[in-house]
Amino acid sequence: MSDKKNIIRIIWDVVISEEIEDIDNEIGALNWKSLSTSPGLSTIVNQRIKEDWLVIGGFCHGIEDGKEVWVQPMMQLLKNPYPGNKKITEWKRITSFNLHKKNGKDGLVEIVNEQIKNGWNLVRYSSLSYDIHKGIGKWGISMWKEMCCRAPSEIPNEG
Repeated sequence: MSDKKNIIRIIWDVVISEEIEDIDNEIGALNWKSLSTSPGLSTIVNQRIKEDWLVIGGFCHGIEDGKEVWVQPMMQLLKNPYPGNKKITEWKRITSFNLHKKNGKDGLVEIVNEQIKNGWNLVRYSSLSYDIHKGIGKWGISMWKEMCCRAPSEIPNEG
């Protein structure tokens, strides 16, 4: 029989937004910008991270209540079984129309390598995908920043 005090309890949730970045709300038929914004997936995920939620797996694009949405599964440990582990402090999605540099514009590979130099990480949950949202297709990958970690100043074999 297991000891109920030693059971690790978690809460699983999925955060949802119609856009990855914050959305400026519009007023009326004239489409004037209002003073408010609706949080995009990046903002919602980063807020949850500050509340000790963990990003799990890759994010997904789909239909919810008849609208195109972006979703990210997350979980929260009610008891931390691994003190001292690295803690993810920030999440973002990097996107580009091309995988590699084209017509002088950096592709996803160049952008990701620059982000790595700036302290962002790719981990086993970094899911590469090609997503079509509102008729526009882009390549994308998720990246994280971790507390107490340092990115190398140079990447070997960078092209």
